[in-house]
Amino acid sequence: MEKNYDIAIIGGGPAGLSAAVTASIRNKKVVIFDANGFSPRLRKAHMVSNYLGLPNISGQDLMDKFLEHAMSFEPTIVKDKVIYASQDENTFTLGTANGFYNARSIILAIGASSSEIIPGEKEFIGRGVSYCATCDGHFFKGKTVAAIVTVPSALEEVDFLAEICEKVVLMPRFKLEGPLRHSNIEIV
Repeated sequence: MEKNYDIAIIGGGPAGLSAAVTASIRNKKVVIFDANGFSPRLRKAHMVSNYLGLPNISGQDLMDKFLEHAMSFEPTIVKDKVIYASQDENTFTLGTANGFYNARSIILAIGASSSEIIPGEKEFIGRGVSYCATCDGHFFKGKTVAAIVTVPSALEEVDFLAEICEKVVLMPRFKLEGPLRHSNIEIV
C-alpha cells in the first residue's frame, strides 16, 4: 500500500470528513486517521435539529450519512492513533503503531474534548448534559440550567442560554471580569 498523500487528516468526525470531501473534490490524495469510531460523541446525540437539510435526525444517523458521503471519494482510512509527527522541508511524516505515512499537508480535526469533571457526567451526556448551548439549548428552553464554563469565550454560550432559558446557574472556573448581560444568570 502506498503511504504518500497530499493531505493527512487527523480525526474522522464531521470536520475531518468534510475536509476529506473538499480535498477529494480538489483531486487530492487523502488519508484519514481515526481511532475512535468516527465521532462517538455525535453518535450519542439523541436528536440533532440544527443541521441544515437534515432536521430532527439522530446523531448516529447523521454521522453515518457524513461517513457514507466521505467514503464515496475513497480516501484511505487508518484506524490507528497518530503517535508520532515530524516535518522536513516538504513533507510531514506521521507514525502510528502500525506504520509511517507521508503527506504534504496535515489537517488537525481532533474535535472538542469533554472534561468530565463531575461524577456521573459521562453517563448523562445527551440526557441532560451537553457541551454545546447552540446545538442543544433548545431542549432546555424555559427551564433552569446549570453551566460550568472553563474559559471566558464560553460566556457567549451562557448568554445564548439566558435568552432562551428561565434561569442559568453559572459556575465559572475562572475569575469573571465585568458585568453579565442578563439578569437571569445566577453566579455560584
